[in-house]
Amino acid sequence: MTAKLTHNQMLVFNLLQTEKAPLSAYEILDRLREKGLRAPLQVYRALEQLI
Repeated sequence: MTAKLTHNQMLVFNLLQTEKAPLSAYEILDRLREKGLRAPLQVYRALEQLI
């Protein structure tokens, strides 16, 4: 069974797939601000569910 990803989880997942090097949560946030992520907590929650 596959779990459905939230919008934020999908944004983070897609970004991480395209990167060649690891990113910090704040680097992820900086890259996704224009797509609607506004707070570090949004990134941390998305990462927690993706692990």
